[in-house]
Formats: sequence, structure tokens, C-alpha cells
Amino acid sequence: MKGFKPLAFLALSLYLGVLTACAGHAPASGPGALLIANKTVPDGVVLSFYTVTMGTIGGQGPFGWQLDSGTLPPGLSLSPQGVISGTPPITDLNSDGTAKKYSFVLKVTDSQMPTSAFEKGSFSITINPLPLVTTTSLPNGTIGLNYSATLTNSGGLAPFTWTITTGTLPAGLSLNASSGAIFGTPTGPAGAFPITVQVTDADSNTASANLTLTIVGRLQGNFAFSFNGFDNGQPFYTAASFVGLADGTLSGFLDQNGLATGDVFTKAPLTGTYSIGSNGQGTMTLTFGGTTYNYDLAPAMTGDLRFILADSTHPQVYGSGVIKAQTLPTLGISQLKGNYAMGFFGVDPGGNRSAGAGAFAADVSGNLTSGIEDTNDNGTVASQVAFTGLWVADADFATTGRGTITLNVGTNVLDYAFYVVNPKNELIAVQTDAVSGGASLSLASLLQPLLNVTGGGFSDASLNGSTVMELNGMSSAGPDVQLGVGQFDGTGNITLFQTDENKAGTVTRNTLTGTYNVPTNGRVTVAGLGTGPQPVFYLADANRGFFIGTDSSVTQGSFEPQTGGTDSTPPGFSLPQFLLSYAGGTIQPVSTNVTNEVDFTVIPAPGGTLVVTYDTSGPAGPQMNQSVSLPYVLDPNNGATTGAIFLQPPTGSPVPSNPCSCDEIVYLVDVPATGGTGPVDRTNNKWVSINLATPATGAADPNPRLTVVQSTTK
Repeated sequence: MKGFKPLAFLALSLYLGVLTACAGHAPASGPGALLIANKTVPDGVVLSFYTVTMGTIGGQGPFGWQLDSGTLPPGLSLSPQGVISGTPPITDLNSDGTAKKYSFVLKVTDSQMPTSAFEKGSFSITINPLPLVTTTSLPNGTIGLNYSATLTNSGGLAPFTWTITTGTLPAGLSLNASSGAIFGTPTGPAGAFPITVQVTDADSNTASANLTLTIVGRLQGNFAFSFNGFDNGQPFYTAASFVGLADGTLSGFLDQNGLATGDVFTKAPLTGTYSIGSNGQGTMTLTFGGTTYNYDLAPAMTGDLRFILADSTHPQVYGSGVIKAQTLPTLGISQLKGNYAMGFFGVDPGGNRSAGAGAFAADVSGNLTSGIEDTNDNGTVASQVAFTGLWVADADFATTGRGTITLNVGTNVLDYAFYVVNPKNELIAVQTDAVSGGASLSLASLLQPLLNVTGGGFSDASLNGSTVMELNGMSSAGPDVQLGVGQFDGTGNITLFQTDENKAGTVTRNTLTGTYNVPTNGRVTVAGLGTGPQPVFYLADANRGFFIGTDSSVTQGSFEPQTGGTDSTPPGFSLPQFLLSYAGGTIQPVSTNVTNEVDFTVIPAPGGTLVVTYDTSGPAGPQMNQSVSLPYVLDPNNGATTGAIFLQPPTGSPVPSNPCSCDEIVYLVDVPATGGTGPVDRTNNKWVSINLATPATGAADPNPRLTVVQSTTK
């Protein structure tokens, strides 16, 4: 074609392509494309004045605006100058009162001559209902424990501002005005705090709601407890239940048996007081048999409370216990029907260590059948002893959870008092036979239902994963305590059986492998765990149960699933899982020379050091408000798989060459798996420690004990 210039045509094509990509429209001549500056327009609220001014980029003013298609929300109009304004009526919502969205297209035209430029843009406006507070209730708070709740709302326009217009929050709590979060640690007193909360939206619309935030004591409600103590060197064992009130008082009943006549009580009335301070530490008094005793509490955020008897007026009486929230049965003894495992420990009439574990079934009438147990009395072992029995509920079973048990073991008849912690979950019991008649004593024969037994019962697959073992015993040299991890493959192989042991000051680490066999009744036999006598397990659930040793130390204890290692992404334990505050205490002291302890542990940022405040009771009498700082490191050998952590490595050595030269070793029990996208709730974080040396001197600790702690913060 004559006069055709390829380069000029290409340039024109590129120019027009740019205009098209920018969504602008331009005349043949003039300042160029016209664009709408607004990418979106704000939403509105019914009965609230709305206004937004549309803007332009490019083109030549003045500009004219019009609705090209679609519908503006009723009540709103568009001016030629590009102002959308008006007040949406209540009818702008959907028929059910929810927000309604309106979509439309606006067109703007400029004043270029001879050809005007124009641009179209698609927009939507959602008309929201007036703001509404959707929070209808607040969870209870507990004195001394971390509290967190978030107020919620619907409707209105963000951002929102929260205020309290009447009433006040309980002491220790605050409101975040922008997020609506109520947070802090209640310091008391307990009680109900009525408040009116108000939310204000960006258009100054408000909504209010009347709420009540109730603060309770950590021991407010129904509880059951067991206690393992010594009175002038003589052991005694206790099981009880009580009701704690908001005013800090408690009342209930107690059963206790001991080698001393004055330590024997049968369903004795129990009264007392309790208090939890703002630092999370607590105290409790219990009065029974005409005597009042003082205790120290270590209340965790959830789960059990550990406590010790630490009374300067009774320095010769001390010990450790555990308090459990109690869920009372409503239908009587029939609610306890099911299969159970049990573990128990105590002393024989001569004061020698005895213990055992077993299993049985209970029917709706309280008949106990299919009973089988393994016992060890001062090194004399009896295997697979059959028994039957009957348990009977007290007349006040629905308010106390108490009943009695009669067991027929061969020619012997054994009597217990039991307290329900939770039907179908857990009971505690204490033997009530008189020692003068030749009976042994058993503490809290901890009874647990076999929760996951269906059809054919247990199998090798019931042990599959990692468990933490907490074991107590009494050797000829003194207390013998072990803590460690057992790892099972679900097919009969024990791939790791690692325990750290303190036998009256002699410290060792045992790393073993072996095999196991699980029959349908849950009585687990093992082989290959060293050359000595092999223990027996009774399963209460998958990866959970009781341990009875056939050794001369009469080792007895429990094991529970370990979480947070293999189920994390990537797999393995790490120190950040450990960064919380904790409370806990000693479990099952086996000797009068063991020092009992409750701990309150804080891990200051950035980590690496535990700051422990602790109270003790024992041969030296009560020792209060002690503290120690302990550096810690993950076990470099296999801590990522076992959850083992060393406390107080030797000076100048970041990792001890001998793991047992630390003051303590910790095994993580329950930490949330990592790798998820949501927030991690560490409310149930739990670990167990074993003491190996004294922090002051570094010398071996001749009074070994186990301490269980749980988190006090998320």
C-alpha cells in the first residue's frame, strides 16, 4: 500500500494497547485516558449517614458522573459531581436482618473537545445492620491463673472500640479497647462481677450487652484427693472428697489408714479453708479428728493440683498429695460399670514396701469379676492372683462420690473406701483394714477404667508410640526412683526403654530394648529389659497404665502417652515447647526421709534458665519461699526423641559429659504438636522431673523424688 509506514503503525498499535490495558478511554486528541481513582467504596450501616466522593485520574474537568447499570442501596444517591450519599433505611437489609450487598456500575465523562473521554467502574456497597454484641456469656476466671476471653460483635463498620460503661472488671483483669480481649490474672476476691460492655463502630454507632464475669477459687467446686504421708516416721494414706465454696471454705469427708492408731479415720467429717494468691501459689487448711493441718498448693491452669503438708506446728507430719476435680455420678453404682485397671502401693504390717497392679470388671450391680493382680511384698512376688469383689455406694454417693469395696483375694478379705473422681474415668481408694489384724495398707489404689477396650480387648497395637514412666520403689539402701521413656512399635518390640534412676544417691541411666506381649486382658509381659527381674504392666488405655516390678525395690508406678515429639512438624522435641510457667509437686514419697516439695517455675525470656520458687516439708521441717535458678539444655544424645532436658549442667560445660551429673532431668510429657497454622494452646503442657544432685553442692541427692508439673499459662 502506498505511503504505509510499518514502524509508525507499530507505535500506534502499542499506544492503543496501553490505553486498553489501563481501562481508560481517550478521544483522538486531548490530555489522554480518563481513570476512576477509587478502587472500592466503603460499606454502610442502616440508619447511619453515608458519604463518599468519587475521584478521577487524567482526563479534563469538569467531570460528570452517572449510574450506568445496577442499583445503589435505597436511600443513597449519586450526584453529578460524583458524591454518593444518603442514609440507608432499615429495609436495606435482607429479610432476615443480615447484611445485603448492592452491585452497580458508575460512568464518569470528562469535558475534552471535540470528543469526551469516559470510564466505567464496577463497585459494590454492603449495607450492614447496626452493631450488635454477640458475646452472651464469659467463661469463669480462677484466682491466680491466667485468664483470656474475647468479646465478639456483628454488624457495624470496623474499626471497633470496646469499653465498659457500668461495673468494673475483677482485679487483675484488663480490657483491650481495640480487640475486645479481656486478659490478665485474677487476684481476688472471688465472686460475680456484673458489667456492661459497649462496642462503638467507625460511624459512632454503639451496642451494649450486660454480662457477668465470675471469679472462682482454684478449689471452688467438687474435688477428690489422695495423700501419702508420714507421722513421726510412720506411713499413713488418705482418700477424701470435698466441696470448695467461693468464700474460700471447704467441707467433705476423709478416710485414712496408717500404722499409728491416731492416723486411722473412717469417713471423718472434713472442713477447711483455701486461698490462691496473685502469684499462683496457694495454701490450704484441713481440719479432721479435732486437729488442723496446714498445706501448700501448686495449682496448675488445668488438670491436677499438687500439694504438700507443711506445718510448723506439726513438723513431724508431712507428705505429698494430689487433688483432682470431681465429676459426681448421677445414677448410682451402675454408672461405674466397665473394665478397670488398678495400681496400688503401701506397706505391709511390718512397714515394708508393698505394691501391685491388676485389672477387673464391674457390672451394674457393683459385682467385681475377672479380677487378676500381680503383687510384690518386700520382694516376695505373687503373679496373676485371682480375686472377686463388690463395691457399694454410700447413701450420699451423689454428693460425695464415696463407697466401699470388699475384695476376696484367696482366703483374704480386703476392705477399701473409694471416691469417684469421674465415672468411666478414674477412682481413688484407700485400704481400711486394721493393721493390727495383719492387713497391709494400700494408698489410693488408683483405679482407672480401660477406656478403649472394645470387642476383643487389648492387643500388641495397644502399645504403639512413646510413653513417660514415673516409678517409685524402696531399696535396702533407701528410696529408689526412676523416670524415663518407653517406646513401643505396636508389634511387640520395645525400641527404647530409657530410665534415669536415683537409688538412695546412686545415679545411673539405663538404656535398654526388649519385647512385649499384650493379651486381651491388658496384662503386659516383657522380656529382654536387662538381665534382672522383668516388670509387668496393666493397661488402662492405649499407651497408658500401671507398672509393677518384680524386683527387691518393689518398683511401682504408672506410664502415660507422650505427645509433642513424633506428632510435630518436623518430628522431635525442642526447647521452645518448654517455654512456659508451671506449678507442680512431689508424687508418692516412699520414705520418711524424702523431702516433699511444691514448685512454681517461671522461664524468663529468651529462655535457657528456669527460675524455681519452692516450699518443702520433710525431716528438716517446713522450708518456705526458697528459690533457685537452673540453666537447662536439651539432651544432646536423644532429647529430640525422648523429650529429655538437663537442668543445671556443670559450670563451664554447656552439655554435661555424664547426663546424670545434672541436678535434675526433665522429661516432657504433654506438649502440643507443632507445625499447624493456628495458635498453639499450651494449657496442658506437662513434664516430670527427677532429682539427682543437690543444687548447693552438686553432690548426689540421697533423697530421690519425682515431681510432676503442669502449665499455669498458655
